[in-house]
Amino acid sequence: MQDYLEHYPHELSGGQKQRIAIARTIAVSPRLILMDEPLSALDNVFREEMRVELVRIFKRLRMTVIYVTHDQEEAMSMADEIVLLKDGQCEQIGTPEMLYKNPVSRYAAKFMGHANFLQKDGESAVRFIRPDDIQLVPNEAEGKKGKIIMRSYLSGYYRYFVKISDYKDPLEFTSQQKLEMESLVQVDIPANRCFQL
Repeated sequence: MQDYLEHYPHELSGGQKQRIAIARTIAVSPRLILMDEPLSALDNVFREEMRVELVRIFKRLRMTVIYVTHDQEEAMSMADEIVLLKDGQCEQIGTPEMLYKNPVSRYAAKFMGHANFLQKDGESAVRFIRPDDIQLVPNEAEGKKGKIIMRSYLSGYYRYFVKISDYKDPLEFTSQQKLEMESLVQVDIPANRCFQL
């Protein structure tokens, strides 16, 4: 903070202003801190750095923080416990891992990350599975056959959408393997990773 003592507020960057505001808050040793989307105005790289810094500071000082965010990744990476709200009502409470792996509703499943909803034509039952639980398997293995209808590259892996005739909606899965558009593939949808909603 010494570096900023001679500066006027308009001379500081957004990140510097955020750091100073947080330091002022911590200086009075509050029993509880409420933060309402404090990182929303920052760019992605700096936001990531600030997340790590905030968690480190609050854990070291053993401070209780209520942190409001609409950013699922921010909630997952920072929280010990998440209270997920929908229309002002509590939808689910739990650890980030619990909400990600065992959501209680379609809303919770979608908010906590990419999700596939498995529903066969003519059936009302809906199951869900995360894209990273679906595996590409060799054609001779058992699995569901489908056609790749969309592909995007996301820093180190590919994200695919595959149309499988059994299901109403295309399924999303990820792989480090580059597959051609419109190619026929076979995927394993493990029953023990599918959950009823």
